[in-house]
Formats: sequence, structure tokens, C-alpha cells
Amino acid sequence: PARGARGRAPAPGGAPGPAAAAGQAPASGTAFDPLSSPSGSTHAPERSKEAMWPTPSPGDMPGDVGGTPEPAHRTGQHAMPRPAAAPSTPPQATGSAPDADAADRPQAGRRRRGERADALNDGDGRSKLLLAVAVIAVIAVIVTIVLVLMPSGPDDNEASAAGPAATGTAAGAGSGATPTERRLPSVPDGYHLVTENGASLAVPDNWSTRVDNGVIRLTGPKDSGQSITIKRIPDGSLAALREAEQNLDIRDFTDYTQVRLGKVDYRYPAAEWEYTYTNSSEVTVHAVIRYLETGGRAYAIMFASPDYDWNESAARVRQTLWTTFRPV
Repeated sequence: PARGARGRAPAPGGAPGPAAAAGQAPASGTAFDPLSSPSGSTHAPERSKEAMWPTPSPGDMPGDVGGTPEPAHRTGQHAMPRPAAAPSTPPQATGSAPDADAADRPQAGRRRRGERADALNDGDGRSKLLLAVAVIAVIAVIVTIVLVLMPSGPDDNEASAAGPAATGTAAGAGSGATPTERRLPSVPDGYHLVTENGASLAVPDNWSTRVDNGVIRLTGPKDSGQSITIKRIPDGSLAALREAEQNLDIRDFTDYTQVRLGKVDYRYPAAEWEYTYTNSSEVTVHAVIRYLETGGRAYAIMFASPDYDWNESAARVRQTLWTTFRPV
């Protein structure tokens, strides 16, 4: 065959020429493109195979030991620039997944979720403890107020005055007497204990005592107008007391006025009839008769004093009578 314009022989056996694009081999049987020849020749320049396709070194091919293969780079006029090496650690793109260790690293100005929960739990525990203490304190105050303001029983004063009998006084009781009935009260200062005809009570030291036909009569100084009368009766019920009031001859009790008549709270079952009247000396008398039953026996106890002294000196004598009276 004829040589080219520059005296070069055509490539034998249709040897492939340069790739249409750098780094790519031409397809088999494709006609040579003169535009791709740098010299403009219609025949591909004949070059040694080693110069066109360098022998791959270890690590250049996939699967070779030595790492990821890299494309071969030629030197010379048509050498391709070597691509820049990729950074060893790619920069993290915006919006990418957060670092796995970032959640464990404390951030400035922020508490960890667990620490915040612990702080809230600690605060709740302290609040509950303070609330419990406050509730207990309020309950204690309420209980104290109730105990202080609670009214005492009707017989508390009488029970406080009751105690062992005075020295030298014999304490007797019937077969049906209860321990309360057998216990004799203590005697207040200025009083002495009188035991007569199955009854025991304390009266002022300046009082006198006599017994007439089973009736105990105790009288104070003449100018006091105070007296106590005690006698045994067959029936000490409220019905019997009402009957006695109905049988009263008011002609003997001028200006008779009933104050009250009914049951009374006492250590024994009792009923009370309180009234006033004017005596022959034109003095208004205030009297009370108490019926009571205990141990199968019944008593009628009457206390009388001038009405003007009812709430004065007569009040203490009357209170001592109810406190110290015992059947013996």
C-alpha cells in the first residue's frame, strides 16, 4: 500500500487507532476518523502498544490487592489530567444525619434529657414531702382545738371532787351498791362529812344536823335561810315527782311558780323539780327537790335558800351537796 503524505505506512491489520474520547478504546471494525488524528493524516499513526496502553500495575485492576483501581494516565501531548484525590474524610453535608456521639456530648447551655427529668423528679419529691408535712400539721392543730373546746361531761366536776373518804369515816354499802356508790368523796375545805340514816354528804362546818323519824335535816346559820332535807321514799321516778307536784297545796305556797320539772343528768337516774314561792315572812324562797334511785333504794333530796342568795353563797353549798352525796 502507498504511504501517507508524511511517508508513514498504514496500520497493519486494521490496528485500532486512538479512542474517540480520551481513555476509551475504539470499537472493532470502525473506520478511522481523520479528524481525531492530531496530524490530520488519513492513516492512524503507528505506535507501540506499550506507549498507548501501559501495563497495569498491582492495584490498578478491580480485585487486585492494593486497593481500588485507578485509571491509567498517559504522559505526553494527549495526557489526561489526574483527578484530584478525594479527601480522606468527606465533609458532612447540611441536613445529614447527626453524629452518633453528639447526643452523648453535653452541649453548652443545655441539660441532658435525663438530668432534666431527674431535676423535675427531685422537685416533685420535695413538693410532696412539704405537702404531707403541712397536712399533718393542720390535722394536729384541728385535733388540739377539738380537744380543748370539747365540753366536759356533766359529772366531771363531781367526779373530780370524789375521792377517798375522810379519815375516821366508815364507808358502808348495801349488797346492791356499785363501786361508784361505795366510793366516798373528799371533803372541801370549810366543810365536814355527815353520815346519817343511810346517806353521806358534806356540809359547811357551821351547819347543824338532826334526824327526825328517819328524815335528815341540815340547817345553816339562822340568817342564811339555807337548809337541806333528805329522806327515803318508795319511788324515785320522774312520774312520782310529777305526782308530788300535782298534789301540792298551793294555798300553803303563796306565789308558787314552777321553774322546771324533768330528768336531770346525774351519776344516778334522777329527776328534778325546781320552784319558788313566798313564805310567811314575805321572803321569796327558791327550792329544788331531786328524786333519785340507786341500789334498789330511792331518795328525795331538797335544798332551799332565799332567792336573792341562790346564785351567791347558796350556789357553792348546793353544788357540794350534789357532788358529795352518796348512799351508805
